[in-house]
Amino acid sequence: SDDWSVFAQYAQGFLIPPLKAFYVPDPKYNNLKPQTSQNYQVGTVYNVNNFTFDADLYYVHAIDAFQSGNVPIPGGGVQKAYFNSGNIDYKGVEAEGTYAFTDGPLDGLAVFANGSINSAKGVTQGLSDYHKQIKQAPEWTAAFGLIYNMNDISVSLVDKFVGQQWGDSGQPAAYRIPTYSVANLVLGYQVFRWAKIQLGIYNLFDNRSVTDISVN
Repeated sequence: SDDWSVFAQYAQGFLIPPLKAFYVPDPKYNNLKPQTSQNYQVGTVYNVNNFTFDADLYYVHAIDAFQSGNVPIPGGGVQKAYFNSGNIDYKGVEAEGTYAFTDGPLDGLAVFANGSINSAKGVTQGLSDYHKQIKQAPEWTAAFGLIYNMNDISVSLVDKFVGQQWGDSGQPAAYRIPTYSVANLVLGYQVFRWAKIQLGIYNLFDNRSVTDISVN
């Protein structure tokens, strides 16, 4: 219809290993296979007057997924290496909405919010992430903020939340990373059509939460 649509899509894909994955002292960790995937998504988009909204459900089955970890190297010691670690199912729901004011004292201001609930769990029996959230994959995300644009001036204030995640496979308690958020304020001025000056204040509220835990 004029203001509402639905969609569905399917795709097959592959992911080439990063180049750094092949720079390891022990050649047996130098035989990564590309990750392949089957991808499905259904969703909807709604747009009426000054309001837009969209949401979708997604499912991705990844085969021979990449993982990284410390491995022993010849002569002693350990080094970070990549390896294929079985299959992973990614699935979740995402949604976002925006309302833009186009007249009155708030003309030029837009308010938005978005969020997602995400499951990223291993499905290969015998591995530490079997039926558990893989490392560095937050269980949910969210953001909300204000964006102002008028003439040559722009201002944005955005607060982004990252849900609980783990720094290592298997959801070990010692590697749990609690929810954290970071707010950024960015001011901009369009000097010329081809040049813009921006001033950003990042991590506006000086949040010192833990955002990463390195294994070992």
